[in-house]
Amino acid sequence: MSSSRALHGIPAAVLGDDPEHCFDRLDEALDLIARYDPTTLDRMRTLFRGILVFGGERYRRAYWNDTARLCVVTETYVRSSTQRPEDLALTFVHEMTHARLHRAGVEYREGRRAAIEVICAMAELAFARRVTLDPSLAEGRERRIEEWSTGGETMWSSATMRDAQFEYLKELGTPGWIVSAVDWVSRFIRGRAA
Repeated sequence: MSSSRALHGIPAAVLGDDPEHCFDRLDEALDLIARYDPTTLDRMRTLFRGILVFGGERYRRAYWNDTARLCVVTETYVRSSTQRPEDLALTFVHEMTHARLHRAGVEYREGRRAAIEVICAMAELAFARRVTLDPSLAEGRERRIEEWSTGGETMWSSATMRDAQFEYLKELGTPGWIVSAVDWVSRFIRGRAA
């Protein structure tokens, strides 16, 4: 079961606890985008079929789902008391950039991911410089760009993401034999697709 509503003209749904708190947090972030970069909000309305708050994984905060045209944000991230509305707004800008790149035909594939992530971080930086609330926002994005532009592809590889997913399954208490079976099936499917 999910709760849903439109926020700033973008459908949003929450699959999890305390949806009202999540909607308030999403709305605060979208308010900032509307105030400091209305063009980005217009792009989000065009590119996003919706925003989905779902999941508790800690290895990622959000991601763009090309097939569904959804910005998926983890409930853990949205509900975190350490994340400010500005942080969530920057995440939306980042994922909107993924959506724009996908629409332009740029594939998120091995060997190109680091460059794509840097482009998305640069969009975050441009937005952070507009937000007058906290100058450290831009500084944080500059550090991220430096780290990601010099870090190479390893941190964005399918193998790294798969390892993080399996670690998360283990953290949840999933029996080792199930994790191994899921790993085997995913490798089998990838091998057949290649």
